[in-house]
Amino acid sequence: MIRAVLRAAVCCYATALPASLCLAQNEAAAPPPLDARGLGSPAASVQVVDDVLWGFGTRFKVEFGAASVRMTPALGEQAPRNVTVDLGLRAIGRGAHLTPVSAPVTRSHERLRVTYDRQEVSERFDVRDAGIEQSFLFEALPPGSGDLVIRASLQTEFEVSRHGDGLALELAGVGRVLVGGVTAIDAAGASTRGSLTYADGAMELRVPETFVERAALPLLVDPFVGGTLQSFTGANTRVDTKPDVAYDATNDVYLVVYERIWSATDHDVHAQRVDGDGNFVGGRIFVANSGTDDSKGPRVANVNQTNTFVVAWWNDGPDDVKARVIDAATGGLNGAELAIAVGAQANRQPDVGGETSTVDDDAIVTWQNTSTGSVMAAQVQTSTNSFFDVTTIYSSGAIPPSNPRISSGNGQTGYHMIAFDVDFGADRDPRAAIVDRNIGLLDDAVIFPISLDDEVGVAVDGDGRSWVAAWGTEEPGNPASYDIVCQSVTVDASRAVGDFGVLFSNTQSVTADANDLEYAPTVTWTGGSTLIGWSDVDVGEINTYFKSVDPLSCEACEAAGQFTLGGNPGDDYRMGACSKVSSGGSDDDALLVWDNDNTAAPAGDADLLGRRWASADGNITQVGGGCGADAGQSYAACAVAGNSNFALRLVSQLPNTPAVLVISRQYSGLPCGGCTLAPDPYTGWIAPLVTDSASRAALAVAIPAVPALTGTNFYAQWLVSEPVTPGCYLFGSDLTNALRLTIE
Repeated sequence: MIRAVLRAAVCCYATALPASLCLAQNEAAAPPPLDARGLGSPAASVQVVDDVLWGFGTRFKVEFGAASVRMTPALGEQAPRNVTVDLGLRAIGRGAHLTPVSAPVTRSHERLRVTYDRQEVSERFDVRDAGIEQSFLFEALPPGSGDLVIRASLQTEFEVSRHGDGLALELAGVGRVLVGGVTAIDAAGASTRGSLTYADGAMELRVPETFVERAALPLLVDPFVGGTLQSFTGANTRVDTKPDVAYDATNDVYLVVYERIWSATDHDVHAQRVDGDGNFVGGRIFVANSGTDDSKGPRVANVNQTNTFVVAWWNDGPDDVKARVIDAATGGLNGAELAIAVGAQANRQPDVGGETSTVDDDAIVTWQNTSTGSVMAAQVQTSTNSFFDVTTIYSSGAIPPSNPRISSGNGQTGYHMIAFDVDFGADRDPRAAIVDRNIGLLDDAVIFPISLDDEVGVAVDGDGRSWVAAWGTEEPGNPASYDIVCQSVTVDASRAVGDFGVLFSNTQSVTADANDLEYAPTVTWTGGSTLIGWSDVDVGEINTYFKSVDPLSCEACEAAGQFTLGGNPGDDYRMGACSKVSSGGSDDDALLVWDNDNTAAPAGDADLLGRRWASADGNITQVGGGCGADAGQSYAACAVAGNSNFALRLVSQLPNTPAVLVISRQYSGLPCGGCTLAPDPYTGWIAPLVTDSASRAALAVAIPAVPALTGTNFYAQWLVSEPVTPGCYLFGSDLTNALRLTIE
């Protein structure tokens, strides 16, 4: 009867909102890639990192030392090592009489300009997207007569040759740096062309005597026409890769982190803030400089209480895991790097789980210790920029785990799932553990249903009570082909800590093309559904697809089926994603980021792309009003017209207990103790149910395939009987948070 009444009510109020209003949120109207530059090419920046002053352009970095600079172009993996350009002012003078310059009196920087002030001259470097402009400001001329001459050392492994009025620094098949010509400008605005020569590790800038003698001071020797060191890499050079993303609700800003490849032996970690509408916020953030090591595999999560991001990565070489805290509002670095796991043992593949609530200020970093065959974890306290509680999550010794992944957020319970692959020799299988926000082990032996074939690359996300895990499973008898499957996992809250338990849905196929390689799944909890992405080796190209599934059953959610990040030339792969819900936001918008390898593109083409996404899975808003320790949490995934499997679900704390579902089109706001009953029971419907032995209850309500239903909204809330200490004495019950649902 309840089902029939609800279906009738939904149809009756089908015109509550126009369908076009909801359609604007769907994938069909999702915006194009964020920016033509992509995510890996933000504007030029100058910043201090660990007491070193750095400048960054699109494809170069420059280290400003005490008296000299070192420019490093991003050459990509094809360069066996960094090839740098070192510049240092050595002497100035007139004609043939040059005098060594004094040491800089000061080095200062403002915005994109770095200045070395000397007694004789001010040497300036302006950091631009394409390169750095070097200029010299003379308040007084050097003594003597003849041309004004500036001599600077130029040390590099590049081969130096003439290039127009300037120089070309080039290694065949690797890349090049161009140095432009010289222009002098006096205080009255008069200008002249100068000359630039190079010999024996030094370049000489020369301004004609005829101009110098009549110049109004101060005189600027400025590479206005050229003189700029512009970094160019070869065509098809990839320099940005492996993106990840997290979201801060207070500032409505995402942080995209990625790996920048300078050469085969030098990788750094960079980041860029992106607002909720997909616009860049501020400049590039230099997160980690590897020095002589490679900083690889960055991962990021948000801590809601402190409005910070925690970024973790590993240094290839010493195999150390490090982390850094970043302020979401400013993009500033909150203190020094944290040495999470360093020393003789090999530590790799970190991941970060954030804190969704505002009750704590810690994130959890998890990683693989390959020396001991263990999955480890530690807390990062963002308010003090420290870490502690290094904990072994799983240890197998001879059966090594790999690829640890932790849920992005932990909901109100504070529970995280840490999933990983275990290599049993004959095959690999996914495993998981559930921990609280202090890394207390609640269940360290979550075993997914498996087969005798390889199952690898497990990924996970959830809300602290329920999670979705996805992994690649080998096609029987075909080790070159994998399909993607998923399974939902829910806490069995009726069991006490120490006897913690989980409940599994049936394993569902996400994609299963025969004799095809589908790999690298990602999982993103969006509230109304869960987004699963994967890469697919199609004929001659890699494409990335994604699909919405019900977070409690893993069944397909949206009628449109799977979507693609396609439409871009070249390979699209390594998708990362984060939803606003996972970090305490109120809607299910997500930002998707991925690698794009366009082999036909010219140098400078974007390597990373991104787009916003809003699933057509029902617009679900947490209205609040819940109270009481045992009410649990309500779910209503995939509220889509035509979803015959739609259900309103409860995951409570109490087994075999009366629970009442209240549904209404009208908002009541009836206060009761610390609770608020959102749906109006007098104009709605009441469904009396009982939780099962696992503390769950559900009301299945098929949503008809009627297009006019799009935009219909209603409220839903559960009351769970608690006769002793109820949160709401009027009903003798604890109440879950109320949901406002809009059918899409």
